[in-house]
Amino acid sequence: MTYHWINTIEAFRKLTPEWDALLLRSRQYNPFLLSEFITTWWTHYHKQAAELQIFVVYQNDRLVAGLPLCLMRSSQRDGWARRLIYIGGWAANYTEPLSILSGSEFLDQLRQALGTRHDWDLLELSDIRGGHPLVEAGQCWEPDHGLVVRLTPDHANFAIDLSGGVDAYFATISKKLRRDLRAKRRHAEQRYGPIRLEPVGGSAEVERLMERYVAFSSQTFRNRGRRSTFDDVRQAAFFREFLTMMDAHGWLDAHVLRAGEHVLAISVG
Repeated sequence: MTYHWINTIEAFRKLTPEWDALLLRSRQYNPFLLSEFITTWWTHYHKQAAELQIFVVYQNDRLVAGLPLCLMRSSQRDGWARRLIYIGGWAANYTEPLSILSGSEFLDQLRQALGTRHDWDLLELSDIRGGHPLVEAGQCWEPDHGLVVRLTPDHANFAIDLSGGVDAYFATISKKLRRDLRAKRRHAEQRYGPIRLEPVGGSAEVERLMERYVAFSSQTFRNRGRRSTFDDVRQAAFFREFLTMMDAHGWLDAHVLRAGEHVLAISVG
């Protein structure tokens, strides 16, 4: 196996077909590893980072692993530490490597690569899904050569299993909760009108969805005396562009929940 670092977005763009093919082959189902998430985020936020640092591993001239990182300068409060962080920042809910290697194999390659560099103080992957092999492998990685690595497991994945149908799911919850849900639905329909879930697709519709989402987020946070992250127009622009790209590939699963003509909720997956 061999590894190297990609330091320009132009060089990474040349790799994107191979990168996305590996992501699909790995079956990791992580949209924050998509090449278009990485390139779109870099387009909007590259001025916040000191340098692009995408780590890639090849085996027999075939891409087998990657980790999208950038070098960030911390504030004085954090001691001006030079941090290697996951591309996407707050927008990446999962900060995991792209890899078909075992956790220990990947970490061995990463350890070698980091050990030859002297331009960083801390590698931080803040949101690794529970049960990811990297967490277990990382627990055995004793600090050496001054390498400081922080791997944080996060995001227990809660799910409502509807594979057996809604009635089968309702049978698993308490009678009181069932009564409450039905009563709240009747109340909403009496007040606003019939409830329906509408799919959203097409670039124009996705852009309108984002406009509504941003307004919805800003207003609900304002009602609680807080500020939405989407009050930053750059963040709204980043998500609008990324979701439009996702829709163009047929990868976006977006819906609006309505009661009559009132929008109750927006979902993007």
